[in-house]
Amino acid sequence: MRIIPASEAGDVRDEISRVFVEGFYPLLKMLCKDKRRLTKALAHMFRTEQYFVAMDGGRVAAIAARADGKTSSLCLNKAQLRRHLGLWRGSLAWLTMHKEVDFPKYPFPIESGMCAIENVAVDPEYRRQGLARRLLAHIIETAPGGTCVLEVADNNKNARALYESLGFREVARLKQKYTGFTGVGAYLYLRMEKKADVRV
Repeated sequence: MRIIPASEAGDVRDEISRVFVEGFYPLLKMLCKDKRRLTKALAHMFRTEQYFVAMDGGRVAAIAARADGKTSSLCLNKAQLRRHLGLWRGSLAWLTMHKEVDFPKYPFPIESGMCAIENVAVDPEYRRQGLARRLLAHIIETAPGGTCVLEVADNNKNARALYESLGFREVARLKQKYTGFTGVGAYLYLRMEKKADVRV
């Protein structure tokens, strides 16, 4: 298994989208239940220069982005959403997602020397093998600054446990509306200093 910048993996945008859809399907399925259509509709949005991938041969097994907190690792195109999801669903996807995706939101300033880790997801066939831990450890170790932050849903207990084991600690939380639809009561914001011991 190789962990490399997505820019060195060739054209893996579709593979990144597939892993993203698998990882975030509980939130995405209200837009479209067909994972293949979602994968095609979202493949355009990844700023691959910000992504790292775990590669098993030619297959992307896990993804995560390292952003500066000012420029999102995603960029939605309304025309692409409508092309793959249809006019109504594509427009709904745009209205639902574009503020969340195109305008990064953190309840604290992202200062110089900080990086934001975003969109961590693992292919279901590779879960429970320590791959997310290895990918995150690589991103943290190679980050140019001394502080990393990330966002996690309060109902994602496995991810929270992983992040805390890597040294992340909660520093803020934002309550969410529409909890009945998403299952997310709040988004938690975690922070770590790179001096923390990152164990692979």
